[in-house]
Formats: sequence, C-alpha cells, structure tokens
Amino acid sequence: MKSFLLLFTTGISVLALLPAAALDLHITVLGIRSDKGKIAALAFSSSDGFPDQSTKALARARVDAHTGKVTLTLKNIPAGKVAVAVLHDENGDGQLNRNFLGIPLEGVGLSGKPMADGPPKFKDAVVAVPAQHNLEIGLKYRFIARASEAPRAVLPASHSHP
Repeated sequence: MKSFLLLFTTGISVLALLPAAALDLHITVLGIRSDKGKIAALAFSSSDGFPDQSTKALARARVDAHTGKVTLTLKNIPAGKVAVAVLHDENGDGQLNRNFLGIPLEGVGLSGKPMADGPPKFKDAVVAVPAQHNLEIGLKYRFIARASEAPRAVLPASHSHP
C-alpha cells in the first residue's frame, strides 16, 4: 500500500511539472471599415512589445481585410493569461501607422476591456486561456478618414481690388 501511495504521489508531482496544453485561439474581428490591406492579430504574454511589436508576440496571424468581419486563428497559445491586439494594416506596409501625436491612423482592437482613449494597456486586454478560446474583438478607428481620403475645404476664388 505504501508503494502505491508513493507511486501515486510521484505521478501527481510529475504531472504538475508538465506544461499546460496549448490550444488555438479563434478571433472574430468586427467593424472592419474597408477591404484594403491586412488584418493582423498578435497575442502577448507580457506587456513587452504590446500592442504592435510582432517580433515580441507569443503568436501572430494575418489575413486579407474584408469590410465587416473576418476570422483568424492564433495557434498554440499556452493556457494562462494573454492579451490580444488586432490591427487593420490598411496600406499593407506591415506596421501600425500613427499621426504626429502617436494616435493610430489605422484600426485597433483589444481583447479584454473595450479600448479607452489613450494608449492601450496590457492589463486591460488580458484574458484567460483556455477559458476564452473564441474571442470577438471590435476595431476602433480614431479617425474616420485617412488624410488622403478626407474632404478638402474649397476656398473662395481671390478677387483683386483696383
């Protein structure tokens, strides 16, 4: 009986040391304003690189943009807490373009709490995996139109005075 208990407790101890199984995280991105460019999803296990440094992401996926919504999958996400950032790279240059104040010119969305004004915070975007392996993330566009698409003011013709 003692040898059975020793074997049982040793087996439990070994199981505790094994890493948790990884799973796929399916993300539905909502509110895409155009078919231009790519939609990218990045998963982070820490604030380092969050939200847009893909080289520091735990996992990443990218698909063609489609007006309305798309679905992508982040593969092999370990159980635990992650933050997911979704970016609409409308011009396809592989980066999140910003204005001179650092405000994104392209769509951004986060897991967790809805995006507030100001820079996104890792702690607000954290979700538990595997508790949530299907996420819906809405994109937020800070600017309605890019500068090149914005209506231009029409100035009145100048009149010369004698």
